[in-house]
Amino acid sequence: MLYIPAKIVFTLTAVIGLVYSFRYVLTMRFWFDLGGKIYKTGLLYDQFANVWAAEILNDVNVQKGGHLYGHQDDTISDITGRNERDNSLTRFGWKFTRFLDVLGKNHSIESIED
Repeated sequence: MLYIPAKIVFTLTAVIGLVYSFRYVLTMRFWFDLGGKIYKTGLLYDQFANVWAAEILNDVNVQKGGHLYGHQDDTISDITGRNERDNSLTRFGWKFTRFLDVLGKNHSIESIED
């Protein structure tokens, strides 16, 4: 029930916020804040994917008793890192963590938030 109203509010506020922030384009404030907004948006997409892909990520990456994907405050890299640290990744999970290392050496381990 919350999904549709939240989607409408998100769309409206994102568009209004984007248009409103254009007034700052000629100032240093806009350019300083832009990197932070892009990073935070990427983080939100990662958390969104963690929730929506939880079942497949759990099935292919996590051994029984490992940390499960799907919590809205966690990123995919965070949960993968916890499972890597605790040696609870499946064979595919180990390959997945190597894939995530494209983002930086030991990306999953360094993404753990306690």
